[in-house]
Amino acid sequence: MMTIATARASDRLDPDLLKSVIRIETAANAQGNYEIGTGFLLSTTGDSSGKTLLITNKHMIGDWNYADRDISTFHPWINVFFYRVGDPSGQVYRPSKIELLNALGTLDTSRVYLHPTANIDLVAIDVTDKVNNDQVEHIFSYAYTKSYLVPFGKIHDYQTDIADQVIALGYPLGIRSLRDNYPIAKMGYLASVPGQEVTIPQDMKNRAGATVSTVLDGKFLVIDGLIVNGNSGGPVLLVGGVRVGRDPKTNQLLFTNVPIQNNVIGVVSYGLGGGLTLVVSSDYLFDLIEWASPKSAK
Repeated sequence: MMTIATARASDRLDPDLLKSVIRIETAANAQGNYEIGTGFLLSTTGDSSGKTLLITNKHMIGDWNYADRDISTFHPWINVFFYRVGDPSGQVYRPSKIELLNALGTLDTSRVYLHPTANIDLVAIDVTDKVNNDQVEHIFSYAYTKSYLVPFGKIHDYQTDIADQVIALGYPLGIRSLRDNYPIAKMGYLASVPGQEVTIPQDMKNRAGATVSTVLDGKFLVIDGLIVNGNSGGPVLLVGGVRVGRDPKTNQLLFTNVPIQNNVIGVVSYGLGGGLTLVVSSDYLFDLIEWASPKSAK
């Protein structure tokens, strides 16, 4: 009788990584409405010698969109929910206000780093001081580091290809676990071939309300799986576990020597329609980390 081993949930997704994912609430508008989105923490060095960056989308901090590709109005602040261990308040999660503007009312470019390419929907916010001042303990034990990021052309090296499953972590429709504020893990499938740039024609409205034709091209991934409002800015991860592939020369089955971790292949950006979602690849995150580093010329 053959015994079939059942994979544990932790083999597919490391539960500790949920703690690195951040719920974001924007400042309310004149009607009292605010947006909910997602971000995640990334440590530039993995220890206290570097910066802790909050990664999210440009459109989560202002009126950016793929039609205009600039921001004319920034939110003055966002509320974020860091995971805390042993917080003095006794709460695992509570909101922290992150100011985005300086004393002059303009974007604080000393801590808010927009990706320099206009059509890349990524921003990094330096939250190192906020993390330290708010006594968010053990931040480096669950924040991502550069080693988690998979280059666009290397996804195949992780035995992952078109039609394989991936995981999007975030807060779709504002859904979260009530006790721990944990995000939702949503499954999708790689609809585009990883490592091959895509061209996506789109008709979309600009901030003036006019419909314009635009073309998105670059190192993007397309995910088949309904990713909805609230997922914006969240990480897209490889499914953990052991991969099986075939040697192209011998056609023999090959097993990965080490189980695949939940590496980050990109960041959720935009719903294309028809159940398809645009994901900005991790290659642009490497650029952004370098841009946000102290050595970079601003």
